[in-house]
Amino acid sequence: MNGELDFDDILYFPEEIVTEKIANDILVISVTTANWIVLKNKIQLSLLNKLREGWMIGQVVEEIESEEEMASFKSLLAAIFARKFAGVGVLPTKEYLEGYKMLNIYITNACNLRCKHCFMRSGTKLKSELSLENWIGILSNFKVSGGENVTFSGGEPLMFKGFANILKHAHDIGLKVTVLSNGLLWTENMIEELAPFIDEIQFSIDGVNERTNAVVRGEGNFDVVVETVVKFSNLGVKTSVSTTFTYENLEDDTDVRYKELVVAVRRRTSNEVFFKLSKKLLPGRNVNISSEENEKYSKRIKGIESFVDKNADYENFIAGHSPNLIAKNCGLGGMSINSDGSVYFCNRIYEVESYGNVLEHPISYFMEKGKEIHEETSVDNVEPCSGCFLRYICDGGCRIDDFDFSGKLKNTVKPYRQITCTDEKKHKLMKRMIDSFDYFYDFDS
Repeated sequence: MNGELDFDDILYFPEEIVTEKIANDILVISVTTANWIVLKNKIQLSLLNKLREGWMIGQVVEEIESEEEMASFKSLLAAIFARKFAGVGVLPTKEYLEGYKMLNIYITNACNLRCKHCFMRSGTKLKSELSLENWIGILSNFKVSGGENVTFSGGEPLMFKGFANILKHAHDIGLKVTVLSNGLLWTENMIEELAPFIDEIQFSIDGVNERTNAVVRGEGNFDVVVETVVKFSNLGVKTSVSTTFTYENLEDDTDVRYKELVVAVRRRTSNEVFFKLSKKLLPGRNVNISSEENEKYSKRIKGIESFVDKNADYENFIAGHSPNLIAKNCGLGGMSINSDGSVYFCNRIYEVESYGNVLEHPISYFMEKGKEIHEETSVDNVEPCSGCFLRYICDGGCRIDDFDFSGKLKNTVKPYRQITCTDEKKHKLMKRMIDSFDYFYDFDS
């Protein structure tokens, strides 16, 4: 049977489990743990029901009458344990995505580029930007107050004098450090010096070659960034490339050229470089498109992603839905601090409200406020999400794009409402759950 199971073992399942027949598959959803498995026949469903009723493993085996049933039972058990769908003698352990323990710092508005789609509209340093000493204190207080992760972006972080000191301090006090950079200002010495203090770094390349990248990010930058990507990756830092195409540089052969870029970079690195494609164009310096145009844009970008790796969507979906990891919110409540100290609870800071300044209140005050916002806009407290069996898997969607309050809470009357969900979207999500499960798990081999 299974080396980890005894015949007298009993599996403990969460109480609220929903089954949905989708085409030839049976999707079994554990509502309260944001988890699911996929069954391939009614035999497996019958065996699962026996286990849920408290039958011991041995009792189920004794009832099995054919090799087909035994094979189905083995596959069922494999699925249950692969997804930690039940526990032996104990319930599965839940985990929560807690956005208010994450800090996003726009450390300066200064930038050496003027990208057309930049939603921060970065360029010139603000007159009232915080000092090195301010940021050191903010990071220390964030950590003491329970903070865990910090992301530095801008503008371009390296435009801030003393950024290396801030980076090292964040690392030394135990924060997980991520840096978002345009990749143009990193010297060989800087890379070697600062790489040990960075957990993850992301660079922006918004074209497939010098010509198309220049349309968005200016001339002479493409090869420089590629070299920086390769150097960081080969030093063992988790390195990713984020690409936001615009309608100005999307061409008929973009899918082919983008794949060539991915292959060329990966051939030069000893560690995997992760490539990410933005599937939505946010309002930016020279970009402001309708929701209908964004839907067409998203479809085009997904086509490029699929051309590079036909399984990318499945891999990304499973990676973003670890077993029993509950997502109650898109991330609203996670703190973003602008370079002048203004505090927001979404990284799209120019589309939401400021809740004050870090020079006026301690970090603990804002973290508590972030937790409060995170909870009051969670799927448990908005309509119609609170009654949906997919709520902890879906997380409700973007609180700016998909809700009636459009990211602004101060003058909004409760209850908050999700206004874009449809039965079609729910069906697509469930189909995606099945397809990603089938791709990732193979219990018949």
